[in-house]
Amino acid sequence: MQKLRSKKIQKIRRKLIETTPLDITLDNRTKSDMLYEVKEVPNGSLKIGKDVISSPKGYYKGLQQITSGKQQQFYLWMLEKGKSFKGRKLAKEEEDYFERILGKKLYSPKHCFYNAQMIAISDSSFQYYEGQAKNKKVPVLTFEHAWLVKDGKVYDPTWKDGTEYHGIHIPTNLIRSHIAKTGRADSLLIEYYSIL
Repeated sequence: MQKLRSKKIQKIRRKLIETTPLDITLDNRTKSDMLYEVKEVPNGSLKIGKDVISSPKGYYKGLQQITSGKQQQFYLWMLEKGKSFKGRKLAKEEEDYFERILGKKLYSPKHCFYNAQMIAISDSSFQYYEGQAKNKKVPVLTFEHAWLVKDGKVYDPTWKDGTEYHGIHIPTNLIRSHIAKTGRADSLLIEYYSIL
């Protein structure tokens, strides 16, 4: 049991190393010092130093507190302008509708940007969102993710088991221009932030 927890903490540290800028300091501690302070708390959340990261919004709050300059401004923007949502299972008719648009890519892992963007440009009643999300399979981590929102409800064509979401609505015209320019459906969050 102890080995399993230790491996889980090591994976979390690796994720933090990949997603956190290298040159940050907080209270004269370096990023590496802070990574050794990662602990799992009883409710399945993560504790980094004094900060508990238990949700997609908490992810941005934690990074906003340990960064500075433009990076800190980005995370603050995500906190202030982003919206949080609870996940839900798609109804059969919703799955069928998305499958007509996406074909076999419905619930295809690692295709969240493509899935959500194709539906958003096919049906203007859906708003496209990007940010961090959490699912039942890995409840202690959040992931960069894309999903759709309609009438305040999450429609996730990639995950069946999404539980929490926090992100920014990205306009469909930006999706269309990006795909026309690059021929790809990629993450647009930084591009959108840079043009504001």
